[in-house]
Amino acid sequence: MNLLAFKDVSFTYPNGVQALKNISFEIAQGEFVALIGRNGSGKTTILQNIMNLLEPTQGEISLLTQPIRGRGISYVAESVGYVFQNPSRQMFLPTVLAEVAYGPIQQGLSKEAAEKKAKKVLNEVGISHLAAEYPKALSRGEIQRVAIAIAMALEPKLIILDEPTSGQDGPSTRELRDLLKEMHQSG
Repeated sequence: MNLLAFKDVSFTYPNGVQALKNISFEIAQGEFVALIGRNGSGKTTILQNIMNLLEPTQGEISLLTQPIRGRGISYVAESVGYVFQNPSRQMFLPTVLAEVAYGPIQQGLSKEAAEKKAKKVLNEVGISHLAAEYPKALSRGEIQRVAIAIAMALEPKLIILDEPTSGQDGPSTRELRDLLKEMHQSG
């Protein structure tokens, strides 16, 4: 089954700059995909179109075989976990555990059930030892892992990471790559 499909998608910014032109691709369940290109090549624009933060000028984007045009950000967020380029900007709570439990609480879980789920995800991501830490005081690599845990706690069908290795050194980049490979292999 296709998780995501672009069919002849183009996007032009209000200032007239065309960022995407007739983009078509499909991502099937179980695939592990990387968008690679130089700065300004449209990678983030593609991701923002997926998340319904931007709407294509032309073409159609489908998520789980359903067109997303006009359905809003919340429709996409039910199935897609999005980790922004600067994930620390997504964080506003006093502890890592509270950050990871926040989404499940918003989905209707009790605080206790959400914290249990958050602890499980933190363990899976390899940062359970950071549960009581203040997120914004962590290293760039640790913040990236917290953001991934936040996304995972919502049990999305698809996780998108925008520039996941920017600002990280070689060892942190390898650790993140290994984590993503493990997550992919475990489903």
